[in-house]
Amino acid sequence: MAFVAPILWMLLTVTEARADDRPRSPSPNYQAADRFAPANLRPFLYDTSVTPHWIGKSDHFWYSFRTSDGTNYYKVNPRLATRERLFDRDKLGNLLSSMVQKPLEPALLAIERLVVNDEASKIRFVFEDYRYEYDLNTENLTKLGKAQTNPLRGLFGPGGGGRGGRGQDAENSRVREEQWDDQILGRGQGVGQGQGQTQQGQQDGQNQQREQQVTEEGRRQDGDGQVRVDQQIENVQQNQGQGGQAQGPGGPAGRMNGYRTLSPDGKLVVFAKNHNLFVGEAGKEDAAVALSTDGVEDYSFGVGGFGQGGGGRGNANGTAATPPPFDPNRKVRAAVTWSPDSKAFYVTRNDARGVKDLFVINSLATPRPTLEKYKYPMPGEEETRKTELYVYNAEKKALTLVAPKWKDESYSQLQWGKDATDLRFIRRDRLVRHLEFCTMDSLTGASKCLITEGFENATLDFKPARSLDETSEMIWWSERSGWGHFYLYDRDGKLKNAITAGPFRAAAIVEIDVKNRLMYFTGNAREPHENIYNQHLYRVNLDGTGLALMDPGPANHRSILSPTRQFLVDNASRVDMAPTAVVRAADGREIMPLETADLKQLVESGWKLPETFTVKAADGITDLYGNLWKPFDFDPKKSYPIIVHVYPGPQQEGTVHTFSASSGEQQLAQVGFIVIQVGHRGGTPTRSKAYHSFGYFNLRDFGLADKKAAVEQLASRHSFIDINRVGIYGHSGGGFMTAAALMQKPYNDFFKVGVSTSGNHDNNIYGSYWAETYHGLKEVAANADAKKEVEPPTRGGQAGRGNRAADDNPGDDRDADDFDRAQELDLNELLIPIDDDKKAEEDKKAAEAKKAEEDKKAAEAKKITDDKKVTDEKKAAEDKKAADEKKTADAKKAEEAKKVAEARTKFEIHVPTNAELAENLKGRLLLVHGELDNNVHPANTLRLVDALIKANKRFDMLYLPGKRHAYADYQTYINQRMMEYFAEHLLGDYQPTANLGDKSPFSKRGN
Repeated sequence: MAFVAPILWMLLTVTEARADDRPRSPSPNYQAADRFAPANLRPFLYDTSVTPHWIGKSDHFWYSFRTSDGTNYYKVNPRLATRERLFDRDKLGNLLSSMVQKPLEPALLAIERLVVNDEASKIRFVFEDYRYEYDLNTENLTKLGKAQTNPLRGLFGPGGGGRGGRGQDAENSRVREEQWDDQILGRGQGVGQGQGQTQQGQQDGQNQQREQQVTEEGRRQDGDGQVRVDQQIENVQQNQGQGGQAQGPGGPAGRMNGYRTLSPDGKLVVFAKNHNLFVGEAGKEDAAVALSTDGVEDYSFGVGGFGQGGGGRGNANGTAATPPPFDPNRKVRAAVTWSPDSKAFYVTRNDARGVKDLFVINSLATPRPTLEKYKYPMPGEEETRKTELYVYNAEKKALTLVAPKWKDESYSQLQWGKDATDLRFIRRDRLVRHLEFCTMDSLTGASKCLITEGFENATLDFKPARSLDETSEMIWWSERSGWGHFYLYDRDGKLKNAITAGPFRAAAIVEIDVKNRLMYFTGNAREPHENIYNQHLYRVNLDGTGLALMDPGPANHRSILSPTRQFLVDNASRVDMAPTAVVRAADGREIMPLETADLKQLVESGWKLPETFTVKAADGITDLYGNLWKPFDFDPKKSYPIIVHVYPGPQQEGTVHTFSASSGEQQLAQVGFIVIQVGHRGGTPTRSKAYHSFGYFNLRDFGLADKKAAVEQLASRHSFIDINRVGIYGHSGGGFMTAAALMQKPYNDFFKVGVSTSGNHDNNIYGSYWAETYHGLKEVAANADAKKEVEPPTRGGQAGRGNRAADDNPGDDRDADDFDRAQELDLNELLIPIDDDKKAEEDKKAAEAKKAEEDKKAAEAKKITDDKKVTDEKKAAEDKKAADEKKTADAKKAEEAKKVAEARTKFEIHVPTNAELAENLKGRLLLVHGELDNNVHPANTLRLVDALIKANKRFDMLYLPGKRHAYADYQTYINQRMMEYFAEHLLGDYQPTANLGDKSPFSKRGN
């Protein structure tokens, strides 16, 4: 044994020598992280895309583009391939300076709402709340007066509706000179559909959970947030005009006037009062007739009737939105859409009765902390937000409830068809796995299903049907083939042909040329040797032939068609490429370049583009696409920890594929890390159905295998990646995924450090729509066990009939009656014969009872005779009461039938939680949550904290007073804490001072 010690000493010496030979880890570079923070880069972020504003009905257009030279305005003629200045910026700036009597810098001129007349001879714009007209030929500037309030002011910060008017929708910029007084923003009839409160309310939680990712995505899409600007304008425009009412193909939906919805002929008006629905003659609202009498709080025809809280929203300043006191006599708008012939309307009714409350406490409220209450349905709960659909027949003066097919079904794409009596709508089950596209005759009430879609092991995605009234056809989108594609149907729901097909995704219709039988659409995953997420514009014949790519090139394309569809403006963007904009012909040929994003100032500062990569998923087959950020002072001879930024989806996987000059990943990398984001199976619906549904029925850790496989492959490619030092972080769903990574075996041995912010660690107490949609809900027999307990005894070797269909066919309305009859028959057969003496006694009692009954009937007959002298007034009153009761009889009957059907089933769900994994925690975990988070309730994190404490685990936590799901002014602080947390546990650097702004020199400590 004497030789063991020398050998052990030699082994330790060799190990230490090898450790000394390893590339040295970098020191944390907080100065670089601060220098390249998004806020500090913002002055050098310029425009990255071109939005064409078509002039009249021609293919000519103008656009503005901001570079380090300021904002310039151009006019383009695609046919001649020419581009020239729309106006002399310096001359206009000087004229404005003289008119407003203040010095102005033309390069920084912040003009808004710019429009050009059809002849391109004049422009109008808003500057400092006043309207101006500028003659481009005479260079004469005229002040027109005070501008109307810009509905988008405040959305964009200083500068109003985008730089130089870029915040205008391209289609709406075709404004005729005589229509200028109707400013481009705020015009329009409204293109919403006046329905869908159920789905919109249900998706509030999902949208809020994405808000941080969406904000970051917007920054990546465009240096000045142009994509977000365009989307916000579109949202505002869609919610103006008719207040979200649909304008059906046959005519207007009805004119909105305050609380009134007038019929198209102007004769009838509909409104809600005290939660009930009223209809009457226009101008005689006080005499309007109530179509319902059972309205109560949370069961209302009034718009916004889902109750206070709206799915968990609150003001950004941390206070609850307080509605005005309820006034039962106050008339409010109802979600009504008239048929074009004024003979009928449909209306939705919101039902949030029984939806339970949730609470958060605002510790910062003064003078006392306050309790905030809001309605919040959770997964599988019987009490959830629902919507009822009614149709009113003006001739019959009858309001009819559309009988539901599924329990808690929802409705969307409500619209009047080509025939004014034809109401079309989509009904969808609460499981979010089945739907029907239906039509209903508003005069007869007859309805039928035209198209059905469904999955048993995946959520069902769909898009609104597109009607082609000129040819009595419609276009339907479906994933039935395993990829999203468009199909051509006739008006009656008969399939004519597939318009698109193959292993790629047809995403959205851009335009349809009915005359030439052409459809223009966006799609992805079709072009070989490209990122599967790259979006392109395509053209195809409606019979499925002639598919053509219109914007070639390996990049993500945002292409905009000209009015004649002979040209398009192609904006190409990629994570590792400076964005470009060109004009193309319809056949894809490049006609002329327009712009390339100005990155000169960024490059001179030391900024570098990130890298992209492709790896295989854990299955060894599926391609995953990702992005990689290095420190700008990267040294390939050094060894770097790797950190993964995650978001599980499944509505998007947190990996961007378009250019961004700044990002949180980029800033974190400057500290001294390799930072990546990469996709995972189950992460996004923009690929195949199999890819998207990979995590169905497992919403907790479905993406971790692919994240681990990606890091392992990158480490094998790059020696500068240290696979023994792997970090992970994410917000909301990403926070959920982060904590799971440090607790779920075997990933808890792989991921060493995690920062989890606002994680929905227990999806069983998160919003119902989220978990029910993406994890999966089960519908089971409601009282199966109870029915087995009361099953009648069997006789003659035959089973009792009462339990027959409770499990086998819960939707069969005959089961309950069969069960009752079976019990009655079997009990009668089991009666024991009575002896004769007892029978005689019973006969005597029966005779006495019969005589008493006869005496009672004689007395009643005499009373009836006396009561026949009823006055005509009383009879008329009774008749009126009967008529009023009859108005709601059908609706109540349908409601009762609905309740009977619903009572047969219940919903069940359990999403695996992170708290269930607490005893497996390894590595270092930082949990962060806002106390006022009314989207992902703080209980999500606190339940995990409770489990970790009970498991005797060491972890760190930050609880943010007064903050909601996004951290607002706390975000910079949280970013700093996250950078230090990773530096401490992956680089061995510990900052001993209390002041975050004071960074001490690097002090090496063991991990």
